[in-house]
Amino acid sequence: MSSDPLPRLRALCLALPEVTEKVSHGEPTWFVRRVFVSYADHHHDGRVAFWCAAPAGAQDALVAVRPDRYFRPPYVGGRGWLGVWLDLDPDWAEIEEIVLDAYRVIAPKKLVALLDAEGRRVLPTVAVPGGHVEYEDVPGDPGRAPLLFLHEGLGSVALWRGFHQRIAAATGRRAVAYSRLGHGFSDLPAAARTPEFMHEEAADVLPALCSALGLAGPVLVGHSDGASIALIHAAAHPVRGVVVLAPHVFVEQVGLGGVAAARRAFTEGDLRARMARRHRDAGVTFGNWNDVWLSDGFRSFDLRPLLPAVTAPVLAIQGTDDPYGTAAHVQAVRDAATGPVELLVLDCGHAPHLEEAAAVDDAVLRFLGTLP
Repeated sequence: MSSDPLPRLRALCLALPEVTEKVSHGEPTWFVRRVFVSYADHHHDGRVAFWCAAPAGAQDALVAVRPDRYFRPPYVGGRGWLGVWLDLDPDWAEIEEIVLDAYRVIAPKKLVALLDAEGRRVLPTVAVPGGHVEYEDVPGDPGRAPLLFLHEGLGSVALWRGFHQRIAAATGRRAVAYSRLGHGFSDLPAAARTPEFMHEEAADVLPALCSALGLAGPVLVGHSDGASIALIHAAAHPVRGVVVLAPHVFVEQVGLGGVAAARRAFTEGDLRARMARRHRDAGVTFGNWNDVWLSDGFRSFDLRPLLPAVTAPVLAIQGTDDPYGTAAHVQAVRDAATGPVELLVLDCGHAPHLEEAAAVDDAVLRFLGTLP
């Protein structure tokens, strides 16, 4: 563990409506009338963790899928509470969701309603083939190439968690992030996705979006499925550069295992409830990603034949502990793309921009500094 996690956990808890902190049983504990989160740094032979309230079934599902990160805590585990280790490079984006879940379980309904009202920003929308998509447009220097952010398979504008805003502020470039159809609060798609959905997004939606918003020759920044869409688009359209975070270049067995684990978390755990706060229809969002990935028709997905057509500079970033893929994907980009490719492999999971934010920000800023 690189630093004391207590200040960050405290900040997450105290940011919520009417939360107070007291010491209970010798530990910092957070209350919203009743306890919803308790720190724990002397119950586990020196290990650091916290215990929290959790939705029904969440404890069993999360402990089964990730026993290295979650556990059944003593005293309160029988009530469904969840234990979360904090000494294993914690995923703070996921911990924020877990703390929010704990708050919703314990807080009075009027405070939960207040929290939801504060957290739901209404974004503008733009017409694309198939409907209207929400987007956020951060202004920047019109003389520099704009940035277009393409989110992951279960993502949205909000789930970039400010990454696009951070990069825009640091570079002075215009940055646009949008939620694909069926994601965030964009329109729902008219039909279920096919195994060609990434190619369709790159060929049909991106050109329409760029035309509507005046994004000429952008730098594409994509994560996961969004990174794959960025590569497909860059192979056929003029772009100034491409940043890919955990891209999918072909179907890998380890990735299918991660997708199958996500299905268990959705059907048996609390993933559906967590997604419902971020998407218009969590079932549609999840199914349009998960069903395609686990279909027989998706087994032939392979971007390697089109990579030689990618001539723009590429920054490719991958985590070594990514449940959805290995470094073979960024290595394939390096080996096949015609333009210059810089690799960055980090000791993290599937979201390098959240898990190793400082290293990723530094690499992205250096890369963008070489582009017009």
